[in-house]
Amino acid sequence: MEFYHNNMSVCAQKVRLVIAEKNLAPTEHHKMLRNGDTHTAEYLRLNPKGVVPTLIDKGQVIVESTIICEYLDEAYPQNRLMPEDPTARAKVRWWTQLPDAGLHQACGFVSTAIAWRKQILAAGGVQLQGRPRKAGGGHAISDLLQRGVESEHCVRGLLAYDDCLSDMATALQQHAWLGGDQYTLADVAMLPYIQRLAHLSLDWMWDDERSAIQGWFERCCARENYRAISDYLEPTYVALCNSEGRI
Repeated sequence: MEFYHNNMSVCAQKVRLVIAEKNLAPTEHHKMLRNGDTHTAEYLRLNPKGVVPTLIDKGQVIVESTIICEYLDEAYPQNRLMPEDPTARAKVRWWTQLPDAGLHQACGFVSTAIAWRKQILAAGGVQLQGRPRKAGGGHAISDLLQRGVESEHCVRGLLAYDDCLSDMATALQQHAWLGGDQYTLADVAMLPYIQRLAHLSLDWMWDDERSAIQGWFERCCARENYRAISDYLEPTYVALCNSEGRI
């Protein structure tokens, strides 16, 4: 098994949480995103989108973090992360689809506005050169780089996060975990995005009536598989998250 990832990528963190939960030990290939490591011809043959993570298992290439997580849970049944009941599985999948339905983009907008903006500008935009772009993506990045937290895209990202946090608080007031009474792929899917908010000093967003999120966050961080995030944290990037003016 081979795993191509980046230490601070939220998508890679999701997969590493599953890998750690399953006690797997793939050969890791760390990709420096700011150096364009995922945009080489060799890597693009594995992952045409030029993103991380990418998993190779039993000779098969598997991409997209949500799909990789489900694959690993099915291929390696120890410490299952999906419930057996179909209704419960549907509930878990409601959470796992949130990043792909817009939360991941929101995270990127907010992270760029608060943390990555100055670094990208200081490097003359070299991090963006050769990067595959979605339609309209260039305008969003340009606006975020110019206006930072005042960008409409940052505001949209924060509003998307706000909606998500409200849903999380409601769920966690009823159960210890997002999918119910057991830790599942629902918690795996959301933890990196909440961890990013904490790094950006935006944990005030779950104060007061959303305090159930803090208890969940602490339970997640106390689990053995949290090493898949904590052991890979890049101090330079964490410092960048805290270097800009707070919202």
